[in-house]
Amino acid sequence: MDRLRVDRWLWCARFFKTRSLAAEEVKAGHVRLNGQRTKPAHEIKVGDALRIAKGHDDIEVVFTDILDRLLAIADGGNNGNPLVSFQQ
Repeated sequence: MDRLRVDRWLWCARFFKTRSLAAEEVKAGHVRLNGQRTKPAHEIKVGDALRIAKGHDDIEVVFTDILDRLLAIADGGNNGNPLVSFQQ
């Protein structure tokens, strides 16, 4: 498995406190995938870029790798901090 839902990744990476809040922000258009509005269930893959608008800040994340441990955490194995490889 080398893909992860946008809302799950935002929650796992702790950009939002809950997954439902992450989904609401994506639906509201505050999160863009490769420059386009997206849906919470859209899958992120290596090479994708997310732009996250939080308050007055815009955060851009480019995915260079989606690690197996992050996928395990997203599936319920929340042991420790999520790991992900990305450029900011």
